[in-house]
Amino acid sequence: GDVYPDLAREADRIIDVINENEAHFLSSLQQGSRLIQRTFRRMEITGSPFPASVAWSLHRDLGFPLDLVNLMLEERGVQVDHQELDRLISKNQKVALRFFFD
Repeated sequence: GDVYPDLAREADRIIDVINENEAHFLSSLQQGSRLIQRTFRRMEITGSPFPASVAWSLHRDLGFPLDLVNLMLEERGVQVDHQELDRLISKNQKVALRFFFD
């Protein structure tokens, strides 16, 4: 309170921002869950492992923590191709660095 008086004055705005972030995360979680379910259905048809590209897309596009993706997959007894996922992460980092320094 005394050290950060703006917190008390802006409490309503802070609560609104937190609620917006939570709503956005829940929406992303629902979208991601649907994408994972669709991917599982395709995997049952093809019998392939969970695609690293889908896991990376969930992280990059929807902000899913990769730990959460792994947890959701583990619940189904499935693993992502970690070697391919590491390759995608590395590739993305190289692109980001090139963009930053160019």
